[in-house]
Amino acid sequence: MTTYNLKPGQDIITGDANTDNTFVGTLSPSFINGTGPTLNSNDILTGGTNSYNALQITDDYGLGADLLPAGVQLSNIQEVDLLTAGNAGGSLLGGGSTFNTTGVSGDVLDLMSSWVSHFHTPPARLTVLGMNLDEIREFLALETRLDELRASYRATKDATSKKALAEQKATLQEALVLNESLAEQISAKLARMDGFRAKLRSDAQRCRELLTELG
Repeated sequence: MTTYNLKPGQDIITGDANTDNTFVGTLSPSFINGTGPTLNSNDILTGGTNSYNALQITDDYGLGADLLPAGVQLSNIQEVDLLTAGNAGGSLLGGGSTFNTTGVSGDVLDLMSSWVSHFHTPPARLTVLGMNLDEIREFLALETRLDELRASYRATKDATSKKALAEQKATLQEALVLNESLAEQISAKLARMDGFRAKLRSDAQRCRELLTELG
């Protein structure tokens, strides 16, 4: 798994092939974080081939516009995570802020689902979770661990020694438990989260199938 932390200037990045890639950026202004936004209009971010590629965006400024900057080029990004202050875009824009998802294809995950998290052009697949801050922290921690487990499994999946098979089995067992735990939490939410819950259950089922294959 490779993580790319965007910088205040232009970023032209192509993710690694055959691994998970995460691009991490912020929309926070300089008087909030001391550096300013790192996701900028001249950025060109391309996901790696044969990879799962995600863009994580944060904004700690409660009155921020929360727009994907006009001109930013995103290609082969399967997941976009938006983590913004609860009232972002509020009084400055009269409640009219939107996320411009031009150039974004794949799944978009809106963790906060605050009233300002509207989309100028709705993505093809939008999941709105509506979690509070504690739930978001727990969710992101579990997702991070699952990313680590995916990378660990892929690194040893072609090995055939008893030690490697035991490590694969332990990795899949932990991934199964985490996916099922996440699925149970999501089950307590509203019906609009059913699509994302189905994805987690699908991942868990794949873990079961791989465990069966390992014997």
